Amino acid sequence: MLTSCGLIDKAKVENYRRTLLEQIAECQVANRPKRLEPLVVKRRPKPYKWMQKPINELRRELRKQCT
Repeated sequence: MLTSCGLIDKAKVENYRRTLLEQIAECQVANRPKRLEPLVVKRRPKPYKWMQKPINELRRELRKQCT
């Protein structure tokens, strides 16, 4: 852990870090009525790129690569 080039005592930095994490853990998220969000991925990842050119142009490029 970098302690400002040794200018700050490591014990003080560790105490500050612990206090900060405790304060963050005490924070509560505000009540948000009518909010219900499912934790899912919208699109399933696929090993292919997005089609960003017309199909005829992509076919021409593929033919060039194959010959």
